[in-house]
Amino acid sequence: MLRQNQSFLAALPRDQWSDYFAMVDKLLPRDGLLIGYFVIDDDYHSRLPPFCLRSGELEGYLEPAFKLVESSVVANSVEVFKGRERWMVWQKSCRI
Repeated sequence: MLRQNQSFLAALPRDQWSDYFAMVDKLLPRDGLLIGYFVIDDDYHSRLPPFCLRSGELEGYLEPAFKLVESSVVANSVEVFKGRERWMVWQKSCRI
């Protein structure tokens, strides 16, 4: 099973992220993939989208139930995400 994230978190208010990740964990079976673009920036703060992950924050939501399989900088991001967007593949590895 596959769940794709297309900078979805950047539009979802931060106070809903825990519920989002709980649902991803619930819906994906063992070995299921969460793939997509994630916006990461430690210095960007806004009350309006895009809402950025901080360094290490995504790992805090996903590990240890998921393991990072692939991560790369996105070279052709739209201007609002330029330099802050990463393509990532996370695989569900176990149920906690």
